[in-house]
Amino acid sequence: MVKQKTLIFENGRSFTGYSFGSEREAVGEVVFCTSMVGYQEILTNPANKGKIMVFTYPIIGSYGLSDEDYESSSITVSALIVREYNDFPSNFRYTKTLAEQLQENNVPGLYGIDTRELTQMLRSEGIMRAVLKDSSQDEINLDELFSDMTDVTLAQVSSKKVWYSRTSNYRYNLVAIDCGITNSIIKTLNAYGCNVIVVPYNSSKHEILSLRPDGVIISDGPGYPSDADIPTEIISELSRENIPILGIGFGLLAVAVAFGAKLDDTKLIHFGSNHPVVDIDGRIEIVTQNHSLTTDISSLADDIVVTHRNLMDNSIEGISVKGKHISAVSFYPASIDEKGRSYIYNDFLAAIDNSVRKDS
Repeated sequence: MVKQKTLIFENGRSFTGYSFGSEREAVGEVVFCTSMVGYQEILTNPANKGKIMVFTYPIIGSYGLSDEDYESSSITVSALIVREYNDFPSNFRYTKTLAEQLQENNVPGLYGIDTRELTQMLRSEGIMRAVLKDSSQDEINLDELFSDMTDVTLAQVSSKKVWYSRTSNYRYNLVAIDCGITNSIIKTLNAYGCNVIVVPYNSSKHEILSLRPDGVIISDGPGYPSDADIPTEIISELSRENIPILGIGFGLLAVAVAFGAKLDDTKLIHFGSNHPVVDIDGRIEIVTQNHSLTTDISSLADDIVVTHRNLMDNSIEGISVKGKHISAVSFYPASIDEKGRSYIYNDFLAAIDNSVRKDS
């Protein structure tokens, strides 16, 4: 018999459905994701660590999970909420069902609730905390549970040591500061002819420069970072070395804060693969992103240029620094040109070619 579970929000609303995956209790911030496909990549993305993830697409699990499609070594979300779960994948590539992987990673799932109603609530009221528990369990103290919640830190998702992802006939050596980097970013950079050296988020300037990078990537990552958690000092130091820097996702926040900006504590729900973004040249693209924090535009220094905005709420999606080879976007660069390349990566590599360091 399938057990019932209940998702209880801090505003008093609750949703009861059926359990799959792990049977344990989960507490976390609830966000909704609008992607129609790619649930494996989303669930294993370090940027989503600790979130209770709700998928708006009604059927999840149809194609299972494939060994080649993980963004990290395990599922990173705290729990998964879906309208309908399909436990019989139809996909020749699948190696595990979603429920099997949830069980292996001790992550609970809930299906059979009205995810449309839940999404509308989050859209109107914003991100909220909730607890997912066994419906037969006695009354619980929500205030006590929420007070015990701890913020996700970069130390929880960053690599603990330097590691390498090399490619043949490389053109560039890049250092990626790992704030929660995904496998797909590394694979894409390899495809561009880049050797990628992944370093912990708290690496020093000396450690990074000793690797002789042509450019530096500040990767995506999770949570609402404290000042001590953001690698702002190293960004400032590297900028004085004229090393091209590209921030992705969380990397935009890190770059903005490094140049004196403040973060907007309005908790956005920008999770999904269909967010419209416009750049300063008027180009519109549909992008994938995973973030719930933005930069306070009123706090931007004069040398910061806003290069991209979200068309739904006008929030900042991209910035650059005047006079420096430094740029950042809050989304994942997509392949949009005729060669399947992203202009974000193209511009970054062009900056490396034009930098003093590359010519020296």
